[in-house]
Amino acid sequence: MIIAILMWMPSALLLAAPQTMTAAIFNQQQDGFTLQLFLSDEVQYSSQSLPFDHKNQIAARFFVDLFPVTTTPQFALPEIDDNLWVQKIRVGKNTPDKIRLVLDLTSLGEKQAFTVTKNSKGLLIAAVGNPSEVPDVPVITKVESTKSVPILKKNKDKTYRIVIDPGHGGADPGASGVKGTKEKNVVLAISKLVRTQLSKNKQYITFMTREKDKTLQLQERTLYANTKGGDLFVSIHANASPRRSAKGVSTYFLNNADDQESLRVAMRENGELDPSNLRVPSGSDDYYLEIMKASMIKNFHTTQSTDLARAVQKKMMQYLSPKYSEVVNLGVRSARFYVLTGAKMPSILVETSFISNPTEEKRLTSPDYQEKLSQAIVEGIEAYVASEQSGHQ
Repeated sequence: MIIAILMWMPSALLLAAPQTMTAAIFNQQQDGFTLQLFLSDEVQYSSQSLPFDHKNQIAARFFVDLFPVTTTPQFALPEIDDNLWVQKIRVGKNTPDKIRLVLDLTSLGEKQAFTVTKNSKGLLIAAVGNPSEVPDVPVITKVESTKSVPILKKNKDKTYRIVIDPGHGGADPGASGVKGTKEKNVVLAISKLVRTQLSKNKQYITFMTREKDKTLQLQERTLYANTKGGDLFVSIHANASPRRSAKGVSTYFLNNADDQESLRVAMRENGELDPSNLRVPSGSDDYYLEIMKASMIKNFHTTQSTDLARAVQKKMMQYLSPKYSEVVNLGVRSARFYVLTGAKMPSILVETSFISNPTEEKRLTSPDYQEKLSQAIVEGIEAYVASEQSGHQ
């Protein structure tokens, strides 16, 4: 299956006729992928693999430097939307005649062994057991790049694809309560209840990023949602704070942090709460300002995500407040959550309660509390979908 096309031309041929332009074809295979570079002449190259950067949450990469090569005015980078090994392809110029082709990888891609070999067409980059030259295929010279995707696209059966993401898991336990309750366990239990209740409605097709105690990188979660063609992405978490008195429920969407508390929550979920990485004291306003400067992102689904967050937050308060005392409504907020970045659909992160608060830790382990939380999330999703169907924002 052809996934993407790139265009380029060796620098030595910049003044040549247009027919000397060449291309690259990305081909997904069952056990990996190949990227065939079509070059008009032989070039020099070098390659290197870089592992996943846990500290800075930077994806694993494989890159190839090619020289002498330059891009044509028609050069366009494609998007990789549904590949299990490669998140995207990037190109940069190190020097006027050197190009660096970078493949940002998933955790599956990181485990692949790469080869770069010369063949009759140019260079073949492969991550398969026995790489072979890709077959001759028609070369497409124009790449259509879609900046955003339709919101809540219906399929022919009038169903919506809901991706539920239980936060953390495996080697990442998330936050822990004073009694030792682990966030990864309670959010998995709540997520399974959400799936069960959603599955009762034939209108919904549900997926879960994990169904057991499994380690997942943050970018793998939205990659999975995109690969499944999700219409909504709901990430479920339990909040935590150094102050044991902190309590309440909240729902987040992806945008710039709108206050210091939202920033703190995002930093904890992103694994960023390490003031030693910054040059200013962790308690100062400058500390948060520096992080806020780094949180400038763009999300094409902000409006829809906000509406979904409001619907879920409203239902959580309706379900919890009548039975449980002092349930604090922390409201709908925005922050730069890595787990929501890259989702090509409306997406939210639900902070069900503070696991660091002894009272709320006990509630989070209660089957009744989990049931009410899950029912609230489901009804929030249903309310949002109904609003979208009726055309009301």
